Amino acid sequence: MVVLGASRWAYHAHPTPVHGDETELIAAIGFRRPHPVHPPGAPLWTAAGTLLRTAGLPAYAAYQAWSMLASVAAPLALFFGLRREVGDVPAGWTALAFGFNPLIWFLGETALPYSAACAAVVAVALLCCRALRDRRPAAFSAASAVLAASLLLRIDLLAWLGPLWGYVAWKTRGRHALAGFLMVLIGAATSMGVSAALYAGAAHTSNAPRFAHTVDVLLNTSVFRVGLVDGLIRSAVKLTAFFGWCLGLPALWVLLGTGLARRRDSIGPRPDKPLGILMALWVMPLLLFLLGVHMSESSHVLLVPAAYYLLAVWTRRRVPPRIAAGLMAGAATASLLQFVLYPWSADSQSFKRSVDAKVAYVSGQGLHGIDRRAEIHAPGDTWPTASSSPPPTLPPSQNAARGEGGASSSAPSEAPL
Repeated sequence: MVVLGASRWAYHAHPTPVHGDETELIAAIGFRRPHPVHPPGAPLWTAAGTLLRTAGLPAYAAYQAWSMLASVAAPLALFFGLRREVGDVPAGWTALAFGFNPLIWFLGETALPYSAACAAVVAVALLCCRALRDRRPAAFSAASAVLAASLLLRIDLLAWLGPLWGYVAWKTRGRHALAGFLMVLIGAATSMGVSAALYAGAAHTSNAPRFAHTVDVLLNTSVFRVGLVDGLIRSAVKLTAFFGWCLGLPALWVLLGTGLARRRDSIGPRPDKPLGILMALWVMPLLLFLLGVHMSESSHVLLVPAAYYLLAVWTRRRVPPRIAAGLMAGAATASLLQFVLYPWSADSQSFKRSVDAKVAYVSGQGLHGIDRRAEIHAPGDTWPTASSSPPPTLPPSQNAARGEGGASSSAPSEAPL
């Protein structure tokens, strides 16, 4: 973990902001009214930034410090969750590979809350797995406590983790299940109450973020608004491209390695049924949302730890621990080299220009040149849809009549990064 911490520090200085959401978060420090962050507001993240800002850190660094810490904590949590499945050494290399993943590394250098959300997802999911498979109700209580607290960070985590948590609650039953239910209920109610307070009275101001506008933006790229081709298929292509960039190289190395090294006498025990159910409940809610409703460039980070977990378990089932550890070490090396050495440039041409604009900016050089990404990228420029086409320009008098002069810019964009 010291290695991961050092790698984060090596890239902490870069142009800011990485994305407009960071500007809103910085403006929200101290809980300025009206709350400038698009609903539901990320109150726990604002509080975390406010805490370190009050302690003397610059505003951007106040959030960035938490992101860096979370991007190291998430791999550490993955290590502890994987030890039971694959052994200490393969689990350690898998955690390092996860920590060097370009998307995890990139987000760990920003003021965005995705690293913290990812760490919470890993903790909740793996605690739920332990509670069910090891029959440890106390682990379910711990998962419930983490989930309850994380709802103040992102209330949508209840939708992504709710099916997994609910299934384990049903299997756990008893006082631990009841206590967990109450914790999550209190966490959700607190999150909604704080958000309501943050936006109370702001609806009458011209630049106030609006829940209805946020929902409208989320639905603009959904199957329900733009149909099967521009909705589902377009989102599937984007998700494939994102995962191809951040997971393709290490996954290819591991899969080819296990294919070449596999020996029938070394195959480990087959995965048990509960693990398959738990992993499906972890992955499917968010995956269905990304494909059918809103495909962003960052939310899929919550699926990355599940991918590494499955990759490590799959590898260990097919090769001995020593070979599994070597393959995951190779995956870590591949991710590190990809992030550090990829020659990102805003001056690239042809196919590389599209790659650099859409996915490869998630790299070391892309991070250092993030202020130039807009030169080669615009939402909807390679696959335009009705929702990505700019609205017709109206005279100022008509804009004023429609109340658009102060429209909120704080709703989530189609491409949050």
